[in-house]
Amino acid sequence: MQVEIESEKGRKVKGELIKEYEHFYLIQLPNYRTTVSKSDILCGFAKINFLH
Repeated sequence: MQVEIESEKGRKVKGELIKEYEHFYLIQLPNYRTTVSKSDILCGFAKINFLH
Protein backbone atom coordinates (compact mmCIF):
# COMPACT_ATOMS: atom_id res chain seq x y z
CA MET A 1 0.00 0.00 0.00
CA GLN A 2 1.34 3.43 -0.93
CA VAL A 3 1.69 5.99 1.87
CA GLU A 4 2.73 9.63 2.19
CA ILE A 5 4.53 10.69 5.37
CA GLU A 6 4.79 14.26 6.62
CA SER A 7 7.07 15.22 9.51
CA GLU A 8 6.39 18.03 11.97
CA LYS A 9 8.92 20.10 9.99
CA GLY A 10 6.71 19.81 6.89
CA ARG A 11 8.89 17.38 4.93
CA LYS A 12 6.81 15.01 2.78
CA VAL A 13 7.91 11.73 1.24
CA LYS A 14 6.07 8.86 -0.46
CA GLY A 15 6.79 5.21 0.20
CA GLU A 16 5.41 1.69 0.45
CA LEU A 17 3.97 0.26 3.67
CA ILE A 18 5.88 -2.97 4.35
CA LYS A 19 4.34 -4.08 7.65
CA GLU A 20 2.24 -2.77 10.52
CA TYR A 21 3.48 -3.66 13.99
CA GLU A 22 1.78 -3.04 17.34
CA HIS A 23 3.51 0.31 17.97
CA PHE A 24 4.85 1.43 14.60
CA TYR A 25 4.70 1.16 10.79
CA LEU A 26 7.62 -0.13 8.70
CA ILE A 27 7.84 1.87 5.45
CA GLN A 28 10.10 1.45 2.41
CA LEU A 29 11.19 4.84 1.05
CA PRO A 30 13.06 5.30 -2.26
CA ASN A 31 16.53 4.67 -0.78
CA TYR A 32 15.97 3.17 2.68
CA ARG A 33 13.48 1.75 5.18
CA THR A 34 12.17 3.71 8.13
CA THR A 35 9.66 3.37 10.94
CA VAL A 36 6.91 5.74 12.02
CA SER A 37 5.74 5.45 15.61
CA LYS A 38 1.99 5.31 16.13
CA SER A 39 2.41 7.48 19.25
CA ASP A 40 4.08 10.19 17.12
CA ILE A 41 1.06 10.14 14.82
CA LEU A 42 -1.34 10.45 17.75
CA CYS A 43 0.68 13.35 19.23
CA GLY A 44 0.84 15.19 15.90
CA PHE A 45 4.62 14.87 15.41
CA ALA A 46 4.05 12.94 12.16
CA LYS A 47 1.22 12.49 9.69
CA ILE A 48 0.64 9.48 7.50
CA ASN A 49 -1.76 9.35 4.57
CA PHE A 50 -2.69 6.01 3.03
CA LEU A 51 -2.98 6.50 -0.74
CA HIS A 52 -5.34 4.47 -2.91
